[in-house]
Amino acid sequence: GLEDTPRAWIEMGTVHFSRLGADVIPVMVLDRRHAEDPRHAESIAAADWIYFSGGKPGYVVETLTGTPFWSAVVRRHLAGAVLAGASAGAMMLGSRTFHFPDGIADTGLPRRVAVRDALGLLPGMLVAPHFDAVPTEFWRTWAHLWQDGHRMLGIDEDTAIVERDDGWVVLG
Repeated sequence: GLEDTPRAWIEMGTVHFSRLGADVIPVMVLDRRHAEDPRHAESIAAADWIYFSGGKPGYVVETLTGTPFWSAVVRRHLAGAVLAGASAGAMMLGSRTFHFPDGIADTGLPRRVAVRDALGLLPGMLVAPHFDAVPTEFWRTWAHLWQDGHRMLGIDEDTAIVERDDGWVVLG
C-alpha cells in the first residue's frame, strides 16, 4: 500500500494466476480505510485461494489487524480457503514478524530490525522470506529479537512452503 506500483502488481498477479486457470478477482486493499470497507470483505466471500503480495510487514499488519477484511480472510481460511503470501504477505501470517522501522538500505537489507505482533495464523512462528538472500550473520544477529518458544520459518527465494495436515512440504 505504500509503493507507487500496486496496479502493476495486481495486473501481473492477474495475468499469472489466470494463466494457471484461476478465476481472479483483484482486491485493492492498500490501507486501513480499504480494509474496513465492507465491499472488500464481500468480494472474497466465496474465494478458495487468497494471495497477499509483499510490501512492508509492519504496515501490512497495522492495515489489516481487527478489520472486516481480515475477519473475512480468516473466515474463508477456516472454511478451507488457501492463504498464500509472498515476502511481507507471508511474514504477516506468523504470530510475530520482523519489521524494519528505518527502511531498507541501498544494500537491500534493513537498516534496523525489530519484532512486533503479527496476525497470528501461524502460532509461535516468525516467517522469514528471502532467507537465502540474507547473509547468515544477519540472522544470527537478529535471533535475540524473538520471544522464547518462537521458531523462525526460513523460506528461500523461489521456494514455497506449504502447510498440510501431515506437516510442512517444501516446493521449489
